[in-house]
Amino acid sequence: SSFRDDLLRAKREAKLQSESWQTRQLQKVERGIKFLSEKLGNNLYCLGNQLTLADIALFCALGYISFRLPQVSWLKDFNNLKKFFE
Repeated sequence: SSFRDDLLRAKREAKLQSESWQTRQLQKVERGIKFLSEKLGNNLYCLGNQLTLADIALFCALGYISFRLPQVSWLKDFNNLKKFFE
């Protein structure tokens, strides 16, 4: 499944979620964030040395996570993504 799908499933209606289901979905999101952090590394941009659609997509995904999944602490755990987002 895609990272986008995992994000959407992680925010599914509360009455349809068991605690173990919620934990699994949040773990998928956290693995996706770790992957993106590793791919970005210390680079200023996702690809090459200029802004691309990949950078815009990453920025939007991080903003969505901050807004919809505040319990995911990517800002304190991934300094490179924090720098990219700011």
